[in-house]
Amino acid sequence: MQIAHSLRVPHGTFLLSSLLLLCAPLYAKPTEQGTPALITMASDNVEAKEQVQHGIRDLLMGWDEMARYHFRAAVEGDSTCALAWCGLMQTEGVTSEARDALEKILTNGASLTPQEEALLNTWLQVIAGDWHGAGEAFVQRAEQYRNDKLSACWAIYLLHDGYDEVSGKAFPNQQKALEIAQQLYENHPEDSLVCYLRGWVESPAPEVSDEALKAAKNAFPGHPSTQLLLGHLYFRKGEFKESINSFKEAEKLVQNVPHGTKELPYTSLQVHTKLYLSTVLWMMGEKRLSLLEQSQLLKWAEQSNPSDCSSRAAVLLHWEARTLPLRLLMLSPELPSDRQILAAVSAATAKVARKDDPMLALRDCLRFCLAARQRAAVGKQAEALKCIKAAEASFQRLDVSRGTCAWQGDYVLSAWTRAREACQMAILAAKAATYPDTADIWLRSLEDSQKVSSMLMPPVLPHKNTKRHTK
Repeated sequence: MQIAHSLRVPHGTFLLSSLLLLCAPLYAKPTEQGTPALITMASDNVEAKEQVQHGIRDLLMGWDEMARYHFRAAVEGDSTCALAWCGLMQTEGVTSEARDALEKILTNGASLTPQEEALLNTWLQVIAGDWHGAGEAFVQRAEQYRNDKLSACWAIYLLHDGYDEVSGKAFPNQQKALEIAQQLYENHPEDSLVCYLRGWVESPAPEVSDEALKAAKNAFPGHPSTQLLLGHLYFRKGEFKESINSFKEAEKLVQNVPHGTKELPYTSLQVHTKLYLSTVLWMMGEKRLSLLEQSQLLKWAEQSNPSDCSSRAAVLLHWEARTLPLRLLMLSPELPSDRQILAAVSAATAKVARKDDPMLALRDCLRFCLAARQRAAVGKQAEALKCIKAAEASFQRLDVSRGTCAWQGDYVLSAWTRAREACQMAILAAKAATYPDTADIWLRSLEDSQKVSSMLMPPVLPHKNTKRHTK
């Protein structure tokens, strides 16, 4: 994105303001009415400043729709607020409206605090796609100015990149993010955002620590993102009832969002929560309650636009909600009936217009694997093998579609990655059912294939044996 690079704050101004950072408070004093004071701003509009603070917090807590709402409200209150326009670029993309407004602000010599200039420059790196460079810039700033909590928070958010699937060890950037989060938490255990990120940074860990859960409990209790994180951490630690309570609390809290975010009856956070809630209920044997949650997801899917690849909620509904019924059946100890499979296939097929949509390959692979289980159960091994071959062919179709998904954006590519994992595991399950003499080998491979999601998402193919999903 060359546009983003062209919007940088003038270099000389940034150097001057960097020196001023030594003298300025980098983390603003708390304000009244619970506004998270994250950065000192130059705007004279109190409401706009508060909206930007909320927007920054919600960005770091993974609720893009709410962050967009706050940044839009800030722009309406102060059209010369550079951070608000830059925040909109992160949540809406680089629209001509935001680009032109920001260019005008910077060209006219906007009045910005040193903290605003520093954050604006690094945010523009993020918008340009240089997440690693932006993360390193935040690390350097946090190391140079010890009271700059906000830069440390952004460093954690941008650097975290998960764990090695074989060794379970954190990747170098993940390890750096963990160290920053731990140090920040030790220095500021009373800070809600710091507590949230301390818990969140371990969300994809092979084993979640008690300290991560404790930190998350001390984050914003009235924020639905906190409750979604708590539900995920409780689930990972095997505390399923507590996880359900947290997911239900998240649903309750999300109903209190400002009216301006209710353009659709759902947000990505709500979809995440319902996907997780319906999955955990099913794993605990609460089938009726799980089906109620699934029906709500499918209702939302009917109202979503599957071609809207810029919307995390739309992608989640298209890929996750529509295939959830099939995925839940895949490892069910009870053999699914034809009626159940037909209903699940129908849910996955709806609103798929293009014949080359990777969703169809995912649907077909899971359908053939379920058919293989059926055939194997009645001794029709030859037919089961044909179904497995058909499933493998569908998996190959999905595999070659990666380029299309990458072109559509990060949300779709993440969904494709989970779809690929689902197909691999489904084929292993089908082979375990078809080859009873070597079933233990296939099932061991299946268990080894299950990965911990880094997106606060439920298992791709959950099993009713809850011990399979906790360490």
